Amino acid sequence: MRKAQYSMRKLLVAIPVIGLLAGGAVYFALSRGGDAPTYRMAKIERGAIVSGVSASGTLAAVVTVQVGSQISGLVKEMLVDFNSEVRQGQLIARLDPATFEARLKQAEADLALAKASVKTQQASVMKSRASLSNTEKDLTRQRALSKEGYAAAATLEKSQSAYDTAQAELGMAQAQVENAEAMVMKQEAVVNAARIDLDRTYIRAPVDGTVISRDVDVGQTVAATMSAPVLFKIAQDLHKMQVEVRVDEADVGRIRQGQRASFTVDSFQGRTFIGAVSQIRKAATTIQNVVTYSVLVSADNDDLRLLPGLTANVRIVIDERANVLKIPNAALRFRPVGVAPTPLGEPAEESAPVAAAGAGPQRVAARAGEGPANEADTVAQLTRLLDLTADQQQQVKALVAESRERLAAQRQQARPQAGGGPGAGLGAGSAGDANSALRANAQRLRGQFDTAVAAILTPVQLTKLQEARAARADAAVTRRGQVWVMEGGKPKAVPVVTGVTDGGFTELLRGDLKEGQDIIVGMNFGAKATTSALPRVGF
Repeated sequence: MRKAQYSMRKLLVAIPVIGLLAGGAVYFALSRGGDAPTYRMAKIERGAIVSGVSASGTLAAVVTVQVGSQISGLVKEMLVDFNSEVRQGQLIARLDPATFEARLKQAEADLALAKASVKTQQASVMKSRASLSNTEKDLTRQRALSKEGYAAAATLEKSQSAYDTAQAELGMAQAQVENAEAMVMKQEAVVNAARIDLDRTYIRAPVDGTVISRDVDVGQTVAATMSAPVLFKIAQDLHKMQVEVRVDEADVGRIRQGQRASFTVDSFQGRTFIGAVSQIRKAATTIQNVVTYSVLVSADNDDLRLLPGLTANVRIVIDERANVLKIPNAALRFRPVGVAPTPLGEPAEESAPVAAAGAGPQRVAARAGEGPANEADTVAQLTRLLDLTADQQQQVKALVAESRERLAAQRQQARPQAGGGPGAGLGAGSAGDANSALRANAQRLRGQFDTAVAAILTPVQLTKLQEARAARADAAVTRRGQVWVMEGGKPKAVPVVTGVTDGGFTELLRGDLKEGQDIIVGMNFGAKATTSALPRVGF
């Protein structure tokens, strides 16, 4: 046991010693320059570059109708099954009608009684009218006799009372007729309701389409209590499909209705389906502080190969260039060991629409290695564009200051990992990871800043801001960078101006380079270091 512990201690001591010796050997070899590093090269190519946004979603029919039951009952017949083609109004299922037929017969019997009651009351009205006529004649005769002095006053009063009574009885009989007629109307409504319920035992297809789901079987009881139970799902037209994808808030501003999109599904390897953006829904979804928006991509499905529910990997084309010079993105990230990083990725030209609107770039996260822009600059630019009030200006200034502090803290945290100096080539991989994380954090800060600014704006100001963002996204903003070529056996930096990128290659707009020329993309010994610009926080 003691021997094993002693061996383990020796191993723990030996591991860091071996690491130090190996690092020292590498540093000594590099400092002596005895073995010149070799570089990985790539050629400048000419071709197409497609810039896009990638996301995933689920395929579904454009219109999917849920067929339910408004009444409860036992399923007596099922006339369609999965994948059945149906027409609007076609009978697809039947509930047991016995209970509803009995209710209908009872309602019809009550209606017949109500109609008979109307006839009885009408006869009573006729009787009351005859009685009233007789009393009226008697009253007229008694009045004539009373004027002649042949009838006593008591006899006249008695005839008058009988007339008044007959008149009241006629009014009562007429009211009873109206009441009986109202009862007839009520029973007719009950009969109609019973017929409707009986008709609802016939489940019919509301649209033309294909049955994609059947949730009940014969003999099963469906209960329509708080909500209608779903019996079938019918896809109206499987020749038209759509994919609902969730797009991050940082990318949704570049998406426009009608943009071309392509997607693949795992079921059909090697096949690409073509579609287009049909809708950008304005309702946002926030999950763990990540804000996304739903984007619908429509596509034709003429051969019915696509099925509802398949997962689609979608790429929405934002911009594309044909027959242009393109350089690998690795060449833009490369820099030789010991060379200080150069701020890259800054816009070389500001778009005309944004400049005309007075909305210059908000460099809250400006360049790698530099601090964010002054709060006053951001507030002034937003004020010119949106006519901010004094209170809004103070709020924007506080938001920019907060973003600066958070970004500075993230830079400070990442700086030890991305530091240069002797032996930096050994840590270049971790430096690249740190830069990537820093860019992602800055991108997230920009989204949070945009959301916070939008919350303090009026609807009119928010519309102006959105228009400025849209104009900026549509405009072509070029960026400066540099690549390295071999000249005289040593790397030489060549400034370039780049355009759109597809993630692997970037369009070369200007630079002392030509097609087929070799550029450096990495080193065969150690890992390459990278330098790139941080995304900007602001509008």
